[in-house]
Amino acid sequence: MIVAVDEFPSLDLSLLTERQRDVLHLRYSCCLSWRGIGTFLDVTPMAAFQCHERAIARLREAQGVYTSPYKVEA
Repeated sequence: MIVAVDEFPSLDLSLLTERQRDVLHLRYSCCLSWRGIGTFLDVTPMAAFQCHERAIARLREAQGVYTSPYKVEA
């Protein structure tokens, strides 16, 4: 595991997989590109991006923030 929980104090990172936490750390703390993250984690850039998107979606859902174009607010 790469990321320390205190790097994102307002988020419950325990909701994420270790890989998702690593991707967030590499993207936001280390400022790596998708290619750089993919190389570091031995996955394709697209796999790194998709892992990031799933992590962000899970965190948004936990915070009650929905960004799906299919979600209609009443």
